[in-house]
Amino acid sequence: MQLLITDLMNLTNLTQTNEPRSLVDLNKTIQYLLDEVGDKINEKEASVEVQLLPVIDGYQNQVRILFKALLDNSLKFTREGVKPVITISYDIMNGHELTDVNPNLLHKKFYRITCSDNGIGFEKKFINKIFRMFQRLHPQESRYDGKGIGLAICQRIMANHEGYIIAHGEPGMGAKFKLFFPM
Repeated sequence: MQLLITDLMNLTNLTQTNEPRSLVDLNKTIQYLLDEVGDKINEKEASVEVQLLPVIDGYQNQVRILFKALLDNSLKFTREGVKPVITISYDIMNGHELTDVNPNLLHKKFYRITCSDNGIGFEKKFINKIFRMFQRLHPQESRYDGKGIGLAICQRIMANHEGYIIAHGEPGMGAKFKLFFPM
């Protein structure tokens, strides 16, 4: 219950931030988080591949929460007997992948950070559900713990950065989260 209250407070605090924007080196942020979850990575015998990432304009603490939630999910939703492989990469692109969200983004430039894994994935029909509060894709009694708040927090953080998050998944093949930070 205490973890649920903490997550709800974190989400509420994200609606109004007192933290000033600054340049955030995603390489340092990811390395910090990999050190933080190192025991879990070792326990799962996971492989984490991280490309050289950009420096973005953002809120350092929120960016840390964002990537921590994505890493936690990749380490949580693993397939039985399969060593997790997590990849974080980036490229620069225009908003053509975002035209469903807002057609006016077509010519805007973004850093697209892609976080992918080879975990359990999810069915396409859940795309609209996974970013909602308290929406779990697995029954409460399943081996996957959680409160259904993590991805809602991720979406809020991306909104705070005037960015977007898109999810893709395929059952048994893994999940891919694309983060679009405006340049």
